Amino acid sequence: RMLGASYAMAYEISRLPISAEERLRRYVHAQYKMTLEVMLDDQKVHEMVIVALERDWGVIDKHVDRIHDLLADVIRDGIEAGEFRKQDPVIASRCFGASTVILCHPQMVAQCLAKTNRAMPDDLIDYAIRALK
Repeated sequence: RMLGASYAMAYEISRLPISAEERLRRYVHAQYKMTLEVMLDDQKVHEMVIVALERDWGVIDKHVDRIHDLLADVIRDGIEAGEFRKQDPVIASRCFGASTVILCHPQMVAQCLAKTNRAMPDDLIDYAIRALK
C-alpha cells in the first residue's frame, strides 16, 4: 500500500508541466516528506516497513526499478530540453536515486534525522541535480 502511494506520488510529479529539474526536486522533497510523516511518525508503521524491507526485498527491488524508470523518463526529458548534458538516462536515474536514497529510505532517514554532521535535504538534491548538468 505504501509503495503504491509512493509510486503514485512519483508518477504524478513526473508528469507535471514543469522543468525536469523541478520535477526531480519536487519528487525527492515529496518522498522525504512522505517518509517523515507516514513511515516515521507512526512507530507501528515504521516497524512494519522495516520488516517488509527485510523479508520482502523482491517487492522493494521492483518498486525501486519502477521509480528509476520514472526518473529516467524525467531525465530524458531534461536531456531533450537541454537542461541536462547528454548521458544515458537509465544510468543517470540509478545514480540520482543512489545519491538521494538517504532522503527516501525509511531506515536511513530515521538514523540520520538527529545527526548534525549530515548534508541537508536541499544540499543533497542540489548536488544530485548538478551532477546531471
